[in-house]
Amino acid sequence: MSVIVCPLYNDPYYNYSIDLSSETFILTFRWSARSEQWLMDIDNSEGDKIIRGVALVPRYSLTDQYSLEKPLGDFYLVPYDSNAPNIPEPRQLHKTHFLVYDDNF
Repeated sequence: MSVIVCPLYNDPYYNYSIDLSSETFILTFRWSARSEQWLMDIDNSEGDKIIRGVALVPRYSLTDQYSLEKPLGDFYLVPYDSNAPNIPEPRQLHKTHFLVYDDNF
């Protein structure tokens, strides 16, 4: 059981593999110009889709609302400054927030 910080970057589209709860997953992030927000997809290590288009919103359980068997934990977007009420510059998300995965439940 652990808390893992998942990297965020400024590229409009990127993905990477990451070990979560003793399994490897592929996280894909993309900027939606239409909704002006970042979206996250989660695939298993084989590239099979688990979930698509999760909006990265601060201080909110990102995947708890879904009936997922895996990954076991949940993702949270946490601001560096605890007094920040929202995302002031969405394109600069990587500078103002960090994404954490928490499987402590």
